[in-house]
Amino acid sequence: MSSTAYASGQIMRCGLNAVSAAVLQPLVDAVGRGWYFTVFALFVGISGLFSVAISRSKGMKWRQKRQKGLLKGQVTAIERLDSQALTTTPICRVLYNLLVGGLYTLNIAISSLFLRNPPFRMASTTSKTTVSAAASSFHTPIAEKQDVKAELNYWLPRKHRQETVDFTQPGGELRFQELEALQENKNVLIRDIRGNMSDYTLENNGFQYVVHEFSTVEDWSDEERLKAVHIPEAEKLVQKITGAARCVTFAHRIRNLTTDPAKRADNRAPAQSVHTDFSPAGALHHLEGIITDPAERKSLLRGRVMVMNFWRPLKPIQKDPLTVCDWTSVNQGADCIAFRMIFPNGWNELGKVQFSEKHNWCYLADQQPNEALLFKQFDSGADDGVTLPHSAFVDPRYADCDPRESIEIKMFVFLPEGN
Repeated sequence: MSSTAYASGQIMRCGLNAVSAAVLQPLVDAVGRGWYFTVFALFVGISGLFSVAISRSKGMKWRQKRQKGLLKGQVTAIERLDSQALTTTPICRVLYNLLVGGLYTLNIAISSLFLRNPPFRMASTTSKTTVSAAASSFHTPIAEKQDVKAELNYWLPRKHRQETVDFTQPGGELRFQELEALQENKNVLIRDIRGNMSDYTLENNGFQYVVHEFSTVEDWSDEERLKAVHIPEAEKLVQKITGAARCVTFAHRIRNLTTDPAKRADNRAPAQSVHTDFSPAGALHHLEGIITDPAERKSLLRGRVMVMNFWRPLKPIQKDPLTVCDWTSVNQGADCIAFRMIFPNGWNELGKVQFSEKHNWCYLADQQPNEALLFKQFDSGADDGVTLPHSAFVDPRYADCDPRESIEIKMFVFLPEGN
């Protein structure tokens, strides 16, 4: 064998590795990375055994030929190297095969990574709200941190810690518009926490990202299946994470904004201002409408009551991602303003937020459908209530991508006394 032939063989092996990675790509998408790498490890192990067997066979044949003198004086430098590696001690043969196997594995790994994370990613050309299969809903997120400088919309500072709009009185709508106009845009750093998601927990920071394989969805407009399968699935996950005895969902929303103006009017576009869904008083008032029996409500309030938002994308998120503010950086008394709205059938009180240099904004870049975000909108077990500020934001890199598609489920979470 000449050195040219040897080099050609190595190049062919690299090419075959790239082809094999391309062939295996649908399998990777379909079964998930965990199963893929398990199968891949078995494949490498079996290949290694074959390599040892073949090398042993080659070594025996080589020794036979050397003994017969068939190749005397006709051995190239590369063949002598192979000969020495294959005809010395068993340990040398093992080391030789480990080296060759390592090179092959490196070739396959590089090919797989390149094919799975190409340097150029084409944007999807569809904005449908249906997900036909898991394979079309996932791609591997970019490993590098993607911190973003972006504008967030805050309320202007004010003396009063509560504002009220009474829609039952003349001028209520005008008052609402006046208050909404008193906002300011602030350019802030939003940190990508991919790679250190586990550093942030519900208990310490008010939010937590959870990786979970959810049921496949064919049609998100199927309300019956949503209530029968997907909402209970979210409740079960929240119970597992928090140790709750019971979860009661009171609202859910599919967010999807296309060019259809009717969707805008349906109030399903991502909210582009910093807010909280409840103030502490608003959360407790809302509980009265969900648990209407006073005795049952009193019993539940002896334990710990939380309002939890469950949020996850229907496809990988690039445009209008959601950012949350680490609660350890929020001063509830100084930063949050209760905003009460009175309607003919009752009232609701949410929270508006003033800017602070201390705010630590976080998000998960390229968030996948199996990466759910849980964040508190109330916690009776905390003195400050933990009403976590959050907002969608515009990432200038993806301003022209397809609209964001996500599901949000809001629930009361009840923990036993002592938790």
